[in-house]
Amino acid sequence: MEIKHFLGDHNLNYTDKMSMAHGVEVRVPYLDKELVEFTSELPPNLKMRGNETKYILRKVAERYLPKEVIYRPKSGFGSPLRIWLKAELGIELDQLFNSPEFTHNPIFKSNNVLQILSEHRQGKHDYSYTLLAIASIFMFTEYYNKNV
Repeated sequence: MEIKHFLGDHNLNYTDKMSMAHGVEVRVPYLDKELVEFTSELPPNLKMRGNETKYILRKVAERYLPKEVIYRPKSGFGSPLRIWLKAELGIELDQLFNSPEFTHNPIFKSNNVLQILSEHRQGKHDYSYTLLAIASIFMFTEYYNKNV
């Protein structure tokens, strides 16, 4: 089901658009037609053992790669938003959330937003995406109110 619907319509389409936008040629060797057909016919015990996924692939890889590479936790490709918020983007959000336009905006309670920003900076919570969403919504409403 994932191969039929999600992979092509979402993952590959998104990857293709992003790579083309930056002049990068992306290859997907694990989607070779013969390899996909072969692996789809493998018995489940060669694909997964207990909680260990990609069992047979990992066993073969042990011949060539260090175990810390093969068995490391999966990580995504998210943006380094936390890092950006500690640098220039954080300064811009500070200026934005303390601006008269923001403090007088009827959509947001600026004191609450500044509290969230403070807790984020103190490391109490990771509000990276919340802060970016608030800033985006605010900037959209400002643009809309001035231009529409």
